[in-house]
Amino acid sequence: MNLLITGTNGFLGSSLVKKLQSNHNIYKLSYRENFPDIKTEILKFNPDFTIHCGWHGGNNYTDAYH
Repeated sequence: MNLLITGTNGFLGSSLVKKLQSNHNIYKLSYRENFPDIKTEILKFNPDFTIHCGWHGGNNYTDAYH
């Protein structure tokens, strides 16, 4: 199954990727990553489901280790 997961730099998104990546194809989307043409990339990936874990502001899981 193709899954689009947003917020993959955060706690929830990164945890979901770890749990689901062995059984599913995952397109990871994060605010910090730069995609030149995201619409084309997502359409090419053709996700079956989208799991939205991203938000703007607040604590970031990766910031805790810097």
